[in-house]
Amino acid sequence: DWVYGKAQSVTPANAGTVEIRTTLDPQLQQKAIESVRSVLAKYGDEKHATQAALVAMKPDGAVVAMVGGRNYANSSYNRAVQAERQPGSAFKLFDYYAAFRQGYTPEDEILDAPVDIHGWQPENYGHRHHGKVTLADAFADSLNDATVRLSQQVGIDQVIAAARDLGLRAKLGNSPSLALGTSEVTLLDLTSAYAAVRGGKAPVTPWGISGIKLHGEADYVSANGRDQSQHGLGQYQGELIKLLQGVVDHGTGRAAKLQGFSAGK
Repeated sequence: DWVYGKAQSVTPANAGTVEIRTTLDPQLQQKAIESVRSVLAKYGDEKHATQAALVAMKPDGAVVAMVGGRNYANSSYNRAVQAERQPGSAFKLFDYYAAFRQGYTPEDEILDAPVDIHGWQPENYGHRHHGKVTLADAFADSLNDATVRLSQQVGIDQVIAAARDLGLRAKLGNSPSLALGTSEVTLLDLTSAYAAVRGGKAPVTPWGISGIKLHGEADYVSANGRDQSQHGLGQYQGELIKLLQGVVDHGTGRAAKLQGFSAGK
C-alpha cells in the first residue's frame, strides 16, 4: 500500500501497464511479520498493547521490510507510516547530537541528580541517581535526569535544530519534556533519522521503488529518490554510533545485542 501510494508521482499519466520493482526483501518481510506477531504474543498483555509496527531500512533509505500492524486483513491502517506516537528514550539521540554539535564529547561528564524545571520533575527509572557520569554512560543507561539537564545546558531550540539536521520532519514542541521524547513522530520518520547516523549523511528520505518499467520498454528505469541534497555528519557520526553501541553492549539494550555490529536505542 505504501509503495502503491507513491507510484503515481513517479509514473506518467495514461502510461498503460506499469511494472514496479520495490526495495522490499520478501525473506526479511516474512521475518518482520513473524517478529511483530511473536512480540505481541509475548508482551502484548503485559504492556497493554494490541498493535505494533516495524520498519527495516538500509542507510540510504531503502525500506526492505514494513509491518503496519498485527493483521492487515483486520486493519489496513499502516502504523509504521501513519501513526504518530511518543518515541520516548529513542528521541535522546537528538539531545546528545545537539550537545556534540556544541563541543561536548562522549567522555564529558554531566550530573545525574534530581531536576526541577518550573515544577516539572522528570524521574530516572527506579528513582536512582548516579552523581557525575559521562555522557556515554548517561545515554547507555538512559538516565532521564542527566539527559534533561544536558538538554537545558544545550538549549531545547538546539535539540530541535539537531533533530531537523538529521532529517526528523515531525512537529516538535519547544518544552523541556521534549528531551524525553514527548512530541509524537512516525516510526518511518524516526527510522530515517537513525539511518542517517548509520550512513553518515542526512537527511535520508525513505523510498520503496527501485525501478519502473513502462509498457513496451525492455528495461527498468531507476526511481530510487536518492538524488536529494545531503550533508555529511563528519566527526559526529562516529560519536553517535559509539553512544548507540554502548546501549547494546552494556546499557539498557543488552537484550538486543547481535553478533557482529549492533547499535541502537
